[in-house]
Amino acid sequence: MLFTTNLIGVTKGIISLLQNPSNILSVYDIEDGLKESWLQRLSWQYVKSDREHLTFVTPKLSFMSSYFESLARRQFHRQV
Repeated sequence: MLFTTNLIGVTKGIISLLQNPSNILSVYDIEDGLKESWLQRLSWQYVKSDREHLTFVTPKLSFMSSYFESLARRQFHRQV
């Protein structure tokens, strides 16, 4: 699957739009939920292709601290 959605964002926007059709901001919630970056798509393809040996691989950038790396790792594994 090449396209995934942020189901919570889309649902929130749809419910808000149904409750108040004049609420323009709910359209932006739906639009943001449907957006996807190419990096996100590549990461999902990697996860789907290699679930048994799943390791979180990030380039070691000089400004990336271990705190942010562990935070990103937890967020990534929670989505899988």
